Amino acid sequence: MINSKHVKDLIKEAIIKLDYQIDGGSPASLNAPNHELLLMFRSRLESMLCEVETNQLPLKHDRKVMGHLIVDSLPFDSIWGEAFLKAEHKYMEL
Repeated sequence: MINSKHVKDLIKEAIIKLDYQIDGGSPASLNAPNHELLLMFRSRLESMLCEVETNQLPLKHDRKVMGHLIVDSLPFDSIWGEAFLKAEHKYMEL
């Protein structure tokens, strides 16, 4: 069984890493998504975190996933992208 505290920690870690990217902390890549897309990813992480913290998870088939956008729009070495995918994967297992 997946521990919701572990999922919350993964989501929070992904938010921290994404915020670093949004704030210009990591060098921009030619393949990096634009600022609006980064904010959309952050909003999704915040929604996931709220759902887990309040134990108000939608049914699994109703949960929104964005992993395909991450894979399609980021370079392979994206630190926050990897964190997002890991958090989303565990969120979907709850």
